[in-house]
Amino acid sequence: MDGAGERTMDQTTLTTTPTAPQARTLARSFLTPARATLDAAEREVLAAARRFDLPFAPGRRVAAYEWGARGPSVLLVHGWSSAAGQLAAFVPPLVERGFRTLSFDAPAHGASEGTWTSAAEMAQVVLAAGALLGPFHAAVAHSAGATAALHAATRGLGAGRLALLSPWARPARWIGRYAAALGLSTDETARLAAAVEDEAGATLASLELAAMAPAVARPILVVHDRDDALVDLADVRVAAAALTDGALVETSGFGHSRGLRAREVVEAVVAFVSR
Repeated sequence: MDGAGERTMDQTTLTTTPTAPQARTLARSFLTPARATLDAAEREVLAAARRFDLPFAPGRRVAAYEWGARGPSVLLVHGWSSAAGQLAAFVPPLVERGFRTLSFDAPAHGASEGTWTSAAEMAQVVLAAGALLGPFHAAVAHSAGATAALHAATRGLGAGRLALLSPWARPARWIGRYAAALGLSTDETARLAAAVEDEAGATLASLELAAMAPAVARPILVVHDRDDALVDLADVRVAAAALTDGALVETSGFGHSRGLRAREVVEAVVAFVSR
């Protein structure tokens, strides 16, 4: 994997093809992220934040962070098997431009509790952040976090602009890869997909970028790398074309996650947010 990204789909100890009753167990396994390890620079930026707990459901909270106490608010949303600190490169330039910058560790990520989560639950946290800390001038989101942010936008998130970096365009593809790694049949894959939807409380189709895009009428910047081995560029192009006010910037050489630390990507996103 490159940098702050998604875990591979072969991290399972199962050696036999599952039966239908095992689908829920497999779904929980699929929805279990790895805990990210932050580098020294990321830890330094995180240490400079005001740390607080963000409630998002009855009795449930996530670790949240704030840099800068005044100015228009910008929310940073990390991806799968990632953490707030892995968007650290965006914090100094946003704060320097006068933005109050906020982020959180999603459930089962970073310093937040939990063992499994979903893009739909991440969207729930984004909505809670909007209700308690917003409205946001903009949201900057990566990978599964981009899917979550766009899903939240279809449900009323107050954010004037969205920057979606290496977004999960078609979550169903991840199910397919996971199932293929386990050697599941077509029927077994369908049972797994249904179990994932049941656990997540959302259909995979409802989380597809191309399906959500027409419903979000605000400026949206999509940044995707041609060398991203985890998310198909063709899927992202289809989704970007469906946006009512969107632009797609294609980069090369950064894969799925290295763009989060690339100067050209950070500068492009900060310039977009600052308009």
